[in-house]
Amino acid sequence: MKSYNKVTLIGRVGQDLEVKALDNGSVVNFPIATTEKVGKEKEVTDWHNIVAWNGLATIAGNLIKKGSLVLIEGGLRNDNYEKAETKSYNYKIVADKLVVLADGKEKAENS
Repeated sequence: MKSYNKVTLIGRVGQDLEVKALDNGSVVNFPIATTEKVGKEKEVTDWHNIVAWNGLATIAGNLIKKGSLVLIEGGLRNDNYEKAETKSYNYKIVADKLVVLADGKEKAENS
């Protein structure tokens, strides 16, 4: 059976983006927060690391600002490493689709 790795998130961008130029293209890394209600009054927020490459990185850098509401689709990747006998796991979503649902101004006006 073939495997399948797809993640879809809708959340708010946690910082302004900085696209980095590389020898073979460009990349942008940024966090988004997703918040969901647990019970009647409690909310839980999770932060997700997003990576976009090349054309998608350039588009993201031009359209997304801190506070923007975005839909991200991509694959889940993990970078595991061991340091001082402690294993660390760093998960990120490598974006292959990005949709801006609302800019950061909308959040500030409704806060």
